Parts: sequence; C-alpha cells; structure tokens
Amino acid sequence: MASDIDPLTLSPDDFEAYVETWFRSAATGISNCEVSRREVLMGTDGNYDIDVVARFEAAELAFTVLIECKRHSNPIKRDVIQTLHSKMRSVGAQRGQS
Repeated sequence: MASDIDPLTLSPDDFEAYVETWFRSAATGISNCEVSRREVLMGTDGNYDIDVVARFEAAELAFTVLIECKRHSNPIKRDVIQTLHSKMRSVGAQRGQS
C-alpha cells in the first residue's frame, strides 16, 4: 500500500478500496483469509450491505470481521457502534470496526 496516500483526502469509494487493500496487506500469513468489498450478508433480521468483510481461520476456528468505512469528523457516537454491533450479532460476525 502506498504510504504517500492521505486517506482523509479520498472519496468515500476510494476510502473503501483503501481499507480493503490495507486489510489484504495486513492479512499476509493468516490462513484462508478472504477480504471482500460491498458484500451483502444475510442476517437473522434482513440483509446488510457491508463495506468490507474479512474472513479467516485461526486455531481451527472461523472468524468474520465486518468493517464499515466511515470517516467521522467527530468522535464516533454510541448509536453508530450499537448499529454495527447489531449487524455483527445478526450475521454471526466475531468482530466489527467502524
């Protein structure tokens, strides 16, 4: 990943691609790691369009990470985290990042 890129100057679409690329590069050495962008996941209460999804295996366990790519200009509010947590529970993800 180019270190001269300032993520704060990117468009929302380019920022998602930047985060996807960062997760791919950070996942080297993790077995069976898959990273996808703009994936629709079926949850127990409907479908969710997730910006970036990372799936990998560690210690013979499968993990799913949901990444919502938002550039907040202020500290993230509780309702944003609660929404992400609800999505995680609905689709069975183990981790979420916003």
